[in-house]
Parts: sequence; structure tokens; C-alpha cells
Amino acid sequence: MSDDASTEHWEFYLTQVNSKPASISVDLALMANAPDPAKPSLLSIWLHLKHPHPEHDMSTNEEFDDLVKAEDSLVPALRDAFATRFAGRITGDGRREFYFYAGRNGDPKPAVTQALASAGLSGYSVDAWMQADPEWKQYRELLYPGPGMLRWIGDRRVVDSLAQNGDRPEVPRPIEHYAYFDGSAVREAFLQAAIALGFTLVRRIEPTAEHPRPGVIVAKTQPADLDTVHASTSALEKAATALGGEYDGWETVAVRDEDDAPKKKRKWQFWKK
Repeated sequence: MSDDASTEHWEFYLTQVNSKPASISVDLALMANAPDPAKPSLLSIWLHLKHPHPEHDMSTNEEFDDLVKAEDSLVPALRDAFATRFAGRITGDGRREFYFYAGRNGDPKPAVTQALASAGLSGYSVDAWMQADPEWKQYRELLYPGPGMLRWIGDRRVVDSLAQNGDRPEVPRPIEHYAYFDGSAVREAFLQAAIALGFTLVRRIEPTAEHPRPGVIVAKTQPADLDTVHASTSALEKAATALGGEYDGWETVAVRDEDDAPKKKRKWQFWKK
């Protein structure tokens, strides 16, 4: 999607922006070096949709190809003209908004107009402008998901991987969760909280030179659909955080048919780090 695919990590999620439904697609990899002092300017483009959805004002399949062409044309054109890095896009309120961070200043409208024309796109109303954003607030405070949404994105990633390997998410199977703490006493407090939530102890993880914090693995037998899994990870992360600990992810197995023994299947994991 951007000029440096080797360092990208694109994810999408649904949210609300200015109290209106929106879809956000963002390169999570940029957070590791945000803000980038070499790219202190925010370049914004608002492409107003020709056929927004009548109920939620987001895009429809009718414009899918045009929006792909627009992005594929804008990314290299703005990289060449303004040394940009594509940070993300928002779709909602009848438009698609593209956000870039630029290393060179100037009026972006001519480059945007030419890029869209080269893609064979006409008849779109477009706004384009540049403004200072040295702290990358647009990226860090709007585009980048909050902790709860990051957890949902991680859960979705594993559920999608399971589905790609033939999993039947409605079939209950043991799902194991990991958490780490600064001491054994708070670990035990978390374990009691997890048991109260319906989880059982799998084993305690004792500190080692490589992993100096005590940890614990708890499990619950349940379906592996996204809603069910995310409810569990959210509850356990809340319990771990309240005790100053860290919820560190979950793993389970792909169940492909009624006769599959889950223990014979490869485990699929989401690790927070």
C-alpha cells in the first residue's frame, strides 16, 4: 500500500469519527518511529464519493475499483513529489480521506489532480492541503487504534488464520491465555480473578533468567469465533492490567471436523509482543 512495503503492517477496523460510522485502515508499523522528524507535515486528501452508501455514508462496491486506482496512483505520485509516507485512510461521511506525512512542503493539489487523471479517474470532487503536524497527532490520536481495538485486531488475526486452515469456530475447544506479573502474589490474585470468570489453571510459569517475571496460563473450553474470544481476552486483559500485570496473548487449535481431536492439531497463537 505504501512506498516501503517491507516495513508495513496494515490493519483495518470500524469505529466512529465525529459521531459518524467510519472505516479506518492504518499502517501500525509507523508507530515504532512516530513522530518522524524527517516528515513533519501532514498531507491530507479528501476524495468525495460519487456513490456513498445511503445508510452509513461509507463506500460501496460500486466505487471499489476507482478507490483502489486512486490510492495506487496517489501513493507513488506523492512520494516522488513530497517525500511522503502513507499513514492511513478514513472512509466515512461521504468521502475517503488519505493521510500522508511529508518531508517536503508545497501545494499538493496539482500533483493530486495529475495522479487521479493518470489513473483515468474523472468527475471526483477533491480537497488537498498540507499542514504542520510535527507530533504526528493525526496518526497517533486518530488513525492509530486504542488498546481495546488493538486487542480486537490481534484476536481477529488469529481467528482469520484459523479459518484459513479449515477451522470450525463453533466447535468448543480449550483456549489457553498467558499473563505475566511482577510478583507471585499478584499472579495468584489474577488467577483467582480468572477462576471467578470461568477459567481454569493450566500451569504457573516460574521466572527464569530469560523470562524474569512469574506468569500463568489459564484456559477455558469455548468456541473460537471472534466475539467469544474477544470477550475472554478483554476480560483477562482488564484483570491483568488492574494488578499491574500484562496479558500476553492466547493460543488454540484448529478443529476441522467433528472427529478431529484438537490436541493433534497445530496451535495458532496471538502474542502481544
